[in-house]
Amino acid sequence: MPSSIQSLTHPFVKHLVRLRKEASYRQETGLVWVEGKKMVQELLPFCASVIRREGLEPLPLPSACQEWVMAKRVMEKISGVVTADGWGAEVHIPLCPGRMPPAFVLAIDGVQDPGNVGALLRSALALGWQEVYLLPGCADPFQEKTIRSAKGAQFRLSVRKGGFEALRKWSQTEKIPLFVADLQGVAPESIRSKEPKVLVVGNEGRGASLEVKGACQAVSIPMDPEMESLNVAAAGAILLYLLKE
Repeated sequence: MPSSIQSLTHPFVKHLVRLRKEASYRQETGLVWVEGKKMVQELLPFCASVIRREGLEPLPLPSACQEWVMAKRVMEKISGVVTADGWGAEVHIPLCPGRMPPAFVLAIDGVQDPGNVGALLRSALALGWQEVYLLPGCADPFQEKTIRSAKGAQFRLSVRKGGFEALRKWSQTEKIPLFVADLQGVAPESIRSKEPKVLVVGNEGRGASLEVKGACQAVSIPMDPEMESLNVAAAGAILLYLLKE
């Protein structure tokens, strides 16, 4: 039987609000809040609990998944979406097993917009890049806006955080080349290798850091000279495709 909550001050309600708002609390608990029936259905294998508004028909849930039913006003307090559909879930943050294996790695350097980070994660998953490495300054991959933009891709990728020096040493040990998206780089077509590689995409305004640029081969998308640049998510998606084919 599902547990029912009518009170705005119930401890579980406060817990869910903190999951939505606080990155440190998400890290402490290993849980995140996700919103929307479609997203909940897609992430059921990762759910610790599913929350629905009163009056909605239940979903078939895994045996280990707890079910909660909330009064409308309680659900409105928890929700981070103005036009919420009455569904949400607590979802376990996936753990990355051990050392990063030789793989196609998307590294994101200081990309601060959650929508851009989410779009990059979604493209990485769709195009077969197995690992994502977040350098300092990136938006939280498990905050609500990033999850919505990524359509839950972060739960199906190996997402790690760290400094560039650790990534550089790993690439040297594994003999995996480093590339960085840059306006002054070579065309992707000149990079023939279909072996694992690292692609670094940088901050929306300044691009990748000087440390990254100094250690990576620059790669660029040929464009109309009247066009200044592409959005980092769009450029990243194009390069992820061209460097993997």
